[in-house]
This record gives sequence, structure tokens and C-alpha cells, in this order.
Amino acid sequence: MGLDLGSITNLALVGTSSASQIFATSSNADERAALSRYQAQSAANQAVIDRQNAVEAAAAGRAAEQRLRLRTNQEVGQQRAQAGASGFDVGSETLTDDFAATAMTGEVNALGVRDSAQRQVNAYLRQATADENQATFYRTEADDTEARGNRSSGNSLLTSLGSVAGSWYGLGGGV
Repeated sequence: MGLDLGSITNLALVGTSSASQIFATSSNADERAALSRYQAQSAANQAVIDRQNAVEAAAAGRAAEQRLRLRTNQEVGQQRAQAGASGFDVGSETLTDDFAATAMTGEVNALGVRDSAQRQVNAYLRQATADENQATFYRTEADDTEARGNRSSGNSLLTSLGSVAGSWYGLGGGV
């Protein structure tokens, strides 16, 4: 009937080769998906760090702004004390204008510090959003890779079944 040891060995080799190909296809897809999931987790972790940095930058900005305002108030106080110690009328319009100018300059500087801190906060928040988007991309890529791997394994299985069946029928195993 044509079922000699060489034919059976050939059939076994075709079947083994097919199984090996299916396993390799699936394993490769799993490895790529695992890498994408790792990258997604790494990007998500970076987004958390970026958000923490934004909170810290906001707090540092508020503290710097407050220190600058205190320094300005101290400077205005020193100007008043020096003027009073020198015998000037601290309530005079000229000195009041000088004190107001010092206070206004300090306030402008404090607002500049606030603006700078807010810009830094916004940069961290933008980066966090970009990292979150990147994490979503990597998760989607992992899902797609797994789906493609499953489809590819299924295609390999169907192709392999055809090869095995062809070998089987070639041996006279079919009816």
C-alpha cells in the first residue's frame, strides 16, 4: 500500500516541521507583544513621574514667589526705617512713591516667578500626556501583535494541515 518506513518518516517530519513553524510564529508574536507591554508600562510610569514633577514644580514656584514677596516687603520696610532714621517724613508723597515703586517692582518679579513656575508645570503636564498617549499606543500595538500572531499561527496551521494531508494522500493513506 505504500506505507513504508521512509514514507512514514517523511510524514512525521512534515507534521513536526509544521508544528515547529506554528510554535515559532506564536512565540515570536508573544515576545513582541511582551516587549510592547513592557514599553507601555514604562511610558505609563514616566507619566506618573511627570505628574509628580508638575506638583513639585508648582510647590517650588509658590515657595519662590512667596520668598520674593517677603524679601520685597523686607526691602520696603528697610527703606522706611532708613528714611525715618534719617529724619525724613515717611508719609511724604515722594517717599511713598519710592516705597510703592519698590513694592511694584517686587510684585512684577514675583509674578514673573509664578509665570515661570507655571510654564514648567505645563511642560511636565504636556510630557505626562505624551507619555500616557505613548503607553496607549504600546498597549494597542501589543494587542495587535497578539492578534496578528494568532492569525498567523492559524494560517500556518491551515497550510500545514494541507501539507500533511497531501503527504498522507501521497502515501496512499486516503481513500
